[in-house]
Amino acid sequence: MAVIFSLAIPIMVVERLNVLDSLRRSKELTDNVWWKVFLLLISIFLMLIMAILFAEFLNISFYTQRWLKEIFRIIVVSLVEPIYPISLTQLYYHLKKYKPTPIPIEYPSAEAEAAPSYLSEIKFCYYCGQVLPYDAIYCPNCGRKIEPHL
Repeated sequence: MAVIFSLAIPIMVVERLNVLDSLRRSKELTDNVWWKVFLLLISIFLMLIMAILFAEFLNISFYTQRWLKEIFRIIVVSLVEPIYPISLTQLYYHLKKYKPTPIPIEYPSAEAEAAPSYLSEIKFCYYCGQVLPYDAIYCPNCGRKIEPHL
């Protein structure tokens, strides 16, 4: 489950999907490449373990006060921790190249087809040549009343 849904957070942020859609998209992206995601998660886990062990080794080597040891451990782990979201986001962009986001097809509604044709027509003032809004009664340039053209 961790492998299949590991890309859900980058998907939520980048594609702006809700929780269920991002989980569905994560499953779609990780299909047939779950082993890449698994290897990435294992390598990140191993790097974090190695950082913790390194911090413990240095703390044992340099025996100091307890609060100083904790600060040192936090600093070492904080240097490795950002690798997790960065690498998952990079993997998301890599997989997205091969399985792009499906673009929903929008069909025109009956209301859009029934819209009056004058919305798309361009009107001009017959006196000064000014481009007019479709519902203009008077010309905003010369102030003359617009005669309806039939």
